[in-house]
Amino acid sequence: MSRQIYTKEFGNTFSVTIIPTLKDNFTYLLRDYTSGELAVVDMNADIDAVLRYVQHPKPPQPAAAPPLQLQQLRTILSTHKHWDHAGGNLQLRDQLAKGGGDGGACRIIGGANDGIPGATQAVKEGDTLFVGNLRVRVLDIPCHTRGHVAYVVQHKDHDATGPAAATAAEDDAVAVFTGDTLFLGGLGAFFEGGAADMCAAMRKLFHVNRGAAEAVALLQQRDARTYIFPGHEYTAGFMTFTERILREEERANKQLSAQIQSELRFVEAQKQQYAARVAAGLPSPPSSLADEKVQNLFLRTADPSYVTRMAHKGADAVALMEYLYNACD
Repeated sequence: MSRQIYTKEFGNTFSVTIIPTLKDNFTYLLRDYTSGELAVVDMNADIDAVLRYVQHPKPPQPAAAPPLQLQQLRTILSTHKHWDHAGGNLQLRDQLAKGGGDGGACRIIGGANDGIPGATQAVKEGDTLFVGNLRVRVLDIPCHTRGHVAYVVQHKDHDATGPAAATAAEDDAVAVFTGDTLFLGGLGAFFEGGAADMCAAMRKLFHVNRGAAEAVALLQQRDARTYIFPGHEYTAGFMTFTERILREEERANKQLSAQIQSELRFVEAQKQQYAARVAAGLPSPPSSLADEKVQNLFLRTADPSYVTRMAHKGADAVALMEYLYNACD
């Protein structure tokens, strides 16, 4: 089954198109519905896949979106420096100049500490930029690489610090591009950092909606409308890992057996849904932050209650992260 393109719509405000590239990578096309402006996230050498989609889009296209136009592609966002995430930056810029776009006006954006190929703008935590009417916040999440960043995207008219609106359209929903730091059910290799660095990254992602709502119910609602877009199709292996660790914990922690069994049922159902999507040629992402707070044990090192529950495997979050990382084969 060939890997297919899939578009996640964020109400009537923007969309994220998941474009399979290379063997198991994802490149993303961010599309602001108001201005028509486009941005690419994590462009490797497989630039033809992106150009084909923009120049010859296949139906169905989002009803609220303006037509795709190559000249509207003015931004390349790189989560980190590795070739399979940033190796096509310069090629895409050059092709935009040749093919009707404005390569000279194309911004190439990446972490200040990562040496992104072709970077015209280095960013760090606290920086904000715009793609049309979309606000893009930067988080520093070093470990996989020392300059790895995440991009948190929301329409500017929907304040990320306000309560989540109860609209079926998801106009206020959030997209988070996590590169090779956070995957569905898993995380990336510690190439240029250690467990403490990854714990710090997990805390930032776990609490990305901090300040959005004081009430737990409102925070859970916002987490359910915050979508995770990772760098690779690694979901199946990580979900199997989560199942294994939960089963081991169930045997060791009889007092919490009912809670752990509930989590296992959720993870098993999620795993089946992801497998069905992949079998149909579709990507498993996105997942929601709310789902990841159950199925991603690495992310849960940012939850003190989970760290306490797993004290038999690590005295603190860093020790637990070390245990989980080494246990994941």
